Amino acid sequence: MKHPEIINEARECVRSILSTPEYNQGKGYNEIGTIWQDNINIHLDDILNNSKSLEELFTRLNRHTFYDINFGPRELIEASVKWRLRNLSADSTRKYPQLFSESSLIGPDRIVEDSGCNLSSDLVWRLSIINRVAKHIQFPTDSFSILEIGGGYGAFSRALKTVFPHCKYIIVDLPHSLSFQYCFLKHSFPNSNHLFVTSNSTIDFSNSDFIYLPHKWLHLLGGQKIFLAANTNSFAEMPLTESTRYINFIQDSLEVDYLFSLNRLLNRVDNSVPSRELCVGHSFQYDRKWHVLDWEVDPDYERCPILTTLLTRNLHLIMKRQKTEDTFDQSRLTDIELEDWNTRPFWERYELQLNGEVGVQYPPVMTRGDRELTPDLTSRGTLFNLWDYLRLSEPDSKKHAHQLLLRYLVALGGSEKLFEEIPFLLDQVS
Repeated sequence: MKHPEIINEARECVRSILSTPEYNQGKGYNEIGTIWQDNINIHLDDILNNSKSLEELFTRLNRHTFYDINFGPRELIEASVKWRLRNLSADSTRKYPQLFSESSLIGPDRIVEDSGCNLSSDLVWRLSIINRVAKHIQFPTDSFSILEIGGGYGAFSRALKTVFPHCKYIIVDLPHSLSFQYCFLKHSFPNSNHLFVTSNSTIDFSNSDFIYLPHKWLHLLGGQKIFLAANTNSFAEMPLTESTRYINFIQDSLEVDYLFSLNRLLNRVDNSVPSRELCVGHSFQYDRKWHVLDWEVDPDYERCPILTTLLTRNLHLIMKRQKTEDTFDQSRLTDIELEDWNTRPFWERYELQLNGEVGVQYPPVMTRGDRELTPDLTSRGTLFNLWDYLRLSEPDSKKHAHQLLLRYLVALGGSEKLFEEIPFLLDQVS
């Protein structure tokens, strides 16, 4: 299929969706918040309707919006790819997954050739994510379904479908975003069956390899068996009401086996972006029927010191769904509540007075305690235990869990700008 035909199909699908009562020429975007409303009005609508080729569409998309990480001067792109390749192959016992080339729709200015493969920093990053996820999840060898909430322009979908060609891939997103995913993935997989849903009616998904579902019609997936539900960097771009709607649907209306999330946590507040305040709290919405397999703030594949320090700090989370609810073992709190960040107001001459008045300055100046530089941000550390306590605690313990987490984040943040979760947690304990 020729490129203009693919673009025209995508445009026509979006027009059909926006003409339905649920969307009504874009008015159905009211609940998504100003971040994406502005992105559609300033960039996406123009890019979709006025690009003359797929190459032009994706060049404009990646240069003028925030869809991928392939940005910066050439020497930084090359260095970033090399760093990510080293990180991907650091463990010689892990041969999975093998590299493959980036899509030809990604401009040559963003491509680095290595071992016969045309690579972008974005592609190697996504393969690093798959590599880590596959350490904790045994993927089926026969057909299975992946649900991605918010699929960017389709880069993660392309990587997963290439590594697992027998998977069925479902993307739920805004109509404009779906159009870019449709173009990118139809170009990448021309022999696959692509279904772009354009009406709010029951549809047979069984014969489709890729399904593009507008966000207002999420309910059409009710009851589906999903092996892996995934979200990278979009729950934190939605108002909390929207991210909670998705999380509740995954937990209550799907037969899901695993969940993978990579979303912002412990980033500083920017007062010039008031809309961001509405997008906080998604990390605390998971229920007690999850078993945590892997949890880390700022995981290894996110620590590239080139370019990505300009992006967000994220929580990497992999969980397995179970039928019964977990409970929190209170003994996990015993030592945590005695840690310095929680007891420092109650020291008098460096003796702990649990019921005493605020003592002299603690910790002493010029000791390592005046700023903890190496907190454990994995599932072994304090932050995870407090996060898990909040998730698993009974209703009458929620306030205590919020208070502890709030106190720890204040101590962890030091004297810099507040982490954006702190105002949210303050609202929960007030």
